[in-house]
Amino acid sequence: MKTNTQYSLLNCFTLFIFVFNTHFVNIKAQACVAVVPPTTVNGVAITASFTGAVSTFTNPWTSCTVFTTPANSVHLGPGAFNYTLNFSAPVNCLNFILTATGQGGNEDFTFTTNSGTPTIDDNGSCYTVINGNTILSGASAPNISNGGGGDFTIVNPLPFTSLTITGSGPWAGSLFAICAASINSNTVIEDSIYVCAGDSVFFDGSYHTTAAVFSDTVSGGSICGGDSITNTHIIIAPLPSPTINPIVDQCESLDSVELIGNPNGGVFSGIGVTGTNFNPSIAGAGTHTVTYEYTDGYSCYGSTTIDITVKPVPPLTFEPVGELCINGSPVNLIGDPTGGIFSGNGVTGNSFDPITAGTGSHTLSYEYTFPNGCTSIKQIVVSVNEIPVPVFIGDNLLGCKSHTVLFTDNTGLTNEICTWQFGDGTTSNNCDSVSHTYLAGGVYDVTLTIESEEGCIGSTTLTDYIEVLEGPTANFTASPMVTNYNETEVHFTNASTNATNFIWEFGDNSAQVFETNPTHIYPTGITNDYYVTLYAMDNSGCIDSTTLLIQVVFPDLEYELPNVFTPNGDSENDVFKLIKADNISELEVIILNRWGNLVFESKEVNFKWNGLKQNTGEECTDGTYFYKIKLSNKSGKEVEGHGFIHLSRGE
Repeated sequence: MKTNTQYSLLNCFTLFIFVFNTHFVNIKAQACVAVVPPTTVNGVAITASFTGAVSTFTNPWTSCTVFTTPANSVHLGPGAFNYTLNFSAPVNCLNFILTATGQGGNEDFTFTTNSGTPTIDDNGSCYTVINGNTILSGASAPNISNGGGGDFTIVNPLPFTSLTITGSGPWAGSLFAICAASINSNTVIEDSIYVCAGDSVFFDGSYHTTAAVFSDTVSGGSICGGDSITNTHIIIAPLPSPTINPIVDQCESLDSVELIGNPNGGVFSGIGVTGTNFNPSIAGAGTHTVTYEYTDGYSCYGSTTIDITVKPVPPLTFEPVGELCINGSPVNLIGDPTGGIFSGNGVTGNSFDPITAGTGSHTLSYEYTFPNGCTSIKQIVVSVNEIPVPVFIGDNLLGCKSHTVLFTDNTGLTNEICTWQFGDGTTSNNCDSVSHTYLAGGVYDVTLTIESEEGCIGSTTLTDYIEVLEGPTANFTASPMVTNYNETEVHFTNASTNATNFIWEFGDNSAQVFETNPTHIYPTGITNDYYVTLYAMDNSGCIDSTTLLIQVVFPDLEYELPNVFTPNGDSENDVFKLIKADNISELEVIILNRWGNLVFESKEVNFKWNGLKQNTGEECTDGTYFYKIKLSNKSGKEVEGHGFIHLSRGE
């Protein structure tokens, strides 16, 4: 059985009353260590209150030579009295001593408790009679007995916390004290069994559906010994009647609303319910039933429901804004339906200003209230990016024209787009490192423009960053530039400017020449191409060069043909042949009559036509013939010619 409350009962209290009487009757005295209130014995505090003839007797007193009360015992009488003992814990048994009772007649002591009328046991007495809950003691007691008295025990069916003694005190009064050994603690266990209304419990051999109390006692073993008492209470617990605080209509766009059940500690269930929250956005539009189940401390169960209406929320859009640059212009924000409120860092009205917002990621909101009263919010994240600041260096900032500089981009970006402007009208889109050659003298600004992968553009210009010295300009002419291998002397004329020193290389492995306008003779009898280079230098150490090609070639071919010949055998002008044939290496010639018929052909440089067909056939008639000739020299240069030859024998 379950124990709810425990407390101790004072089982026994002994009071000594000393009686002035010398006649001994019923002497069965027990050993008693007497105490006088206020006192505490075995953890039980004992106090007293009184009205009437009650005082303290300073000396010990013995009646009938056996029953003794200690010094400072309570003196009841002479005269009527009402004396009450109060106990801090319930008692159902009390042992006490009476002395000095009666002599001329009986003293009367009537006992009552706050839980009923007790019975009195006589443990040994003299000149005493017990009548119900009253002790009559001391009548006719001789002086030698010091009055009547005895050892008595109060026994009560139910525990009590107060004991009242009343009497008329007609004689000299009496003395009493409590026996300490009688004050023992009982153990009372209060146990409860709860049964939910409409249910039953099996206990003590049967089923119970109504409230009841069952008491079990285990005796302590003596009349004032400590008992163990168990009181089992069957309690009918009413079924809980839980409630849920009403929930007004919700909008589908809301994330959560708190559910409150009474009493708290129950369990909510239903569509959209998580713990003690109802999520309209999960439940969706419509009417939803939420159940609240509650089990109390007695395991009694009750439940209730409410309906929650979720109003639909139409779609709301907030058009995204792409990557922005910190120096960009404000952009318009667009929400659908229109008419809502935009908010966020950098937002004014329906415009977002990246300059005001600053760099970083910014969360912007668009809030719109629909005609059904529901408000929806959409958010976008806008990134505002820094403008790149290009950083670059050149490796050689000063030089002569045709000066090459390696530029290196140290900005540290990736996936960027680069544009170099070198200041001389040329550009490059290479990133990281780029090499550029300045062909003309001057001072040049260099600009690097970078577009980051987010589309932000920044430029850095280094003013007057590159200085290129003008230096000399090498230039010359040659005469002749093409000559034959029989005439190989070439004259060079220097046309350089801003130069003070010159070096000539003629391309034929001959020694360098340092003259201003030299003449050079190439090997004769050899055809070749010779590249002549002139290096022109100034006093600053700048140098320029230029190259011309000198060609030594075969001599040009030269030829002459007559326009008439007379093959009449007089040994004068008898054949048609070349009159002049210089530098001819190959030749083809054909001769046709006026009807286009071939009469002669030859591939010999020294050909001769004697007027016969192919020089061996019949004679050709006098008249005009057409010739066609193709010639080439040793260099492969070809010359073609044609004309007419008149054949006349003069006969």
